[in-house]
Amino acid sequence: MYHFRKLNRDNMPPRINRLMLDSTKRRKFEADGRLGVYMAEFRGALLRLFGDADMSSSVAEEAYEYILEATDDHGGRWLLTAYHGPSGPAIGGNATDRAIYPVAQALLELIEATEPADFEMAIYDGDTDHTIILGCNSGECYAHSLPGDHLPPE
Repeated sequence: MYHFRKLNRDNMPPRINRLMLDSTKRRKFEADGRLGVYMAEFRGALLRLFGDADMSSSVAEEAYEYILEATDDHGGRWLLTAYHGPSGPAIGGNATDRAIYPVAQALLELIEATEPADFEMAIYDGDTDHTIILGCNSGECYAHSLPGDHLPPE
């Protein structure tokens, strides 16, 4: 059994890579053409579990990042990130540490099993020139894509 808690940016692990994890849920959403809804559910679950992200941006490739610590009952400790990067939501960690993979998989399963918090966010994807609106309301998540940049000026 693993326990997860949010840390601050001062605890950022030195070696972070995207961990290639298996997600049947993500594959199903992708096959149904609803990856945006999966992205919204992932973000809403992180909000419910850990509150606001350590870092957030209106740029799709770096929309948010959580720095997380995982511990187990045997004194094990791992540092992970949960973030929205160029390929969407992901879990990061030290990919050379083989022991991190079951921990990261447990985090992914916790995120995917958590009812999402209500939220709405807009991010701009410069690669596709689209604004993506992601959100959840009363457990129902949505994603809309609009051509162009519809974000307010910074």
